[in-house]
Amino acid sequence: RSRKGPGRGRLEDGVADVGQPLTAKLANPNRAGDNAPAFPLQPGAEMPTANPKWTEELFARSTFPPLNEIPDDPNLFPVGAGWFPYQGDQYHLDRERLSSSNCKAILNDPEKFRRRQSGEPDAKGDGLEFGTVVSELFAYPDDPHQSPKLFFADVEKPDRRTKVGKATFDFAVANAAGRTIVWLDTWEQAKRCAARLREHPAVAEFHAAGDVASEFSMQGILGKEYGDIPAKCLFDWVQCPAKNILFVMDVKTSHDPSPQGFRRQVIDFGYHIQEAFYRLVAKSNGYRVANFQFAVVGNDEAAYPAVYELEESFLNLAYDQIRDAAVKYQRSKVGEFDY
Repeated sequence: RSRKGPGRGRLEDGVADVGQPLTAKLANPNRAGDNAPAFPLQPGAEMPTANPKWTEELFARSTFPPLNEIPDDPNLFPVGAGWFPYQGDQYHLDRERLSSSNCKAILNDPEKFRRRQSGEPDAKGDGLEFGTVVSELFAYPDDPHQSPKLFFADVEKPDRRTKVGKATFDFAVANAAGRTIVWLDTWEQAKRCAARLREHPAVAEFHAAGDVASEFSMQGILGKEYGDIPAKCLFDWVQCPAKNILFVMDVKTSHDPSPQGFRRQVIDFGYHIQEAFYRLVAKSNGYRVANFQFAVVGNDEAAYPAVYELEESFLNLAYDQIRDAAVKYQRSKVGEFDY
């Protein structure tokens, strides 16, 4: 199952097996999802042309009203299966569907989960924001100004205590039109990180295949084992190389992208839970994730990027944790969860 190359390996109990370059692709994937449920296409609905051709199939399976009736508030969007038409802050405002990040909050920081369910915004750290910038530069490599959620300013963050600095800041805020501002120093650093990541053989191979959807959202109903709860996931990059088969790549930034450093992050930040949860949401739509890779880039100039796949032992642990979180999530919906 492993595809290895420079800086590419599989994590098993903290050991990464890093091998030689391999150019072959996965062949003849098991089409375990061929019996996917079929959902009628709503009259008048149209698939956004910006998405790859394969996403039309998922769109056809979806349960939602015509696009001109999609509410701005994701909490009002019908719970079901298929495409979930929200990204960025709107995606995270949704409280009707369980996400992998809320799974982790339920297990590790119940108070954070309570705040989220109450509609209070998260306090974002620099690492999370920087990772978002790198991902967005991948999504819009030719013109990042097209980004719908980030505004790339061509000046460094000004000192708002001065008249010129305040005027510069206010000008940027006005032009950002609600988007998060990325100042020039952060932009330049993220640009270098994105360039290094883009040159990694595994990342280049993934994107060379074509039809890659960026920041693509999906919703579904997890199985009885998880209490039939509604769920959602937001793929960084995903492609469909064969019927009902998905390849997924998720971008992470790290202070230490080495095998030992990334293994610590897998446990500390719950990346194993994220992968397992995304697999479950895809499965609920009749898709099998045949390959899930983490593309890790260091925000240190000297750190070379790496691509990792997690071993089954990580995922087995994650499925147990998701079951635990699902029970607590159901209790929270009826006011029985003890924060």
